[in-house]
Amino acid sequence: MNFTQSYSMEYFTHNGGGKTQVRFLLRLKDYDISSWTTTQGAFGIWLGIGFGKTVMDGSDIVHCQYAFSNNSAVDKFICNDRFASGYQLPPLDTVRNTADVNTNVVIKRQVDGKFLATFEATFDRPVNTGDVTQDKPILMSSMNNLIWAFGPLTSSNAMAHGTTSNDRGGLNNFYVIQLPSSAIALFKYSWLVAMICTLYIAF
Repeated sequence: MNFTQSYSMEYFTHNGGGKTQVRFLLRLKDYDISSWTTTQGAFGIWLGIGFGKTVMDGSDIVHCQYAFSNNSAVDKFICNDRFASGYQLPPLDTVRNTADVNTNVVIKRQVDGKFLATFEATFDRPVNTGDVTQDKPILMSSMNNLIWAFGPLTSSNAMAHGTTSNDRGGLNNFYVIQLPSSAIALFKYSWLVAMICTLYIAF
């Protein structure tokens, strides 16, 4: 699902911990990090989506934050569970119902000397967490409301997203179905083959 030319989301359902989960991958491509320094937390990025509404107020938010130090061992996305009651950074939920799965960052130096990065944050979230006050259920085989946004991190603080349609948005056609186990296995295998082919082409 492409939100913009640079920001997109992939997802599939699976069973984990006795619950139906959705595995999300948020990807931001070709983000200019030329001005970033390696002081831990001085610069970074956050990627976010929210469920239940097409506006921020009242949405169940997953906010993935990445602080840059150019050390892949410690530079990881942390995807926190939050609930928005306005139009500022939402507070953390009392109970976290997200699980970090993977961080992938590729940095490329351009001919003009700029450094462009592609960021990927992968996390799991149950379709129904059981938290009726701070989470919104993801409805299966039905259209869901969804919001998305991304923005910079400065001195370990998440800064506000931009105000254009390239920086944030909402939609009402987020559709999730439960795949059978065989289809999930095939999807994961296809995803792995695609990644291997991409790496082979790149090198």
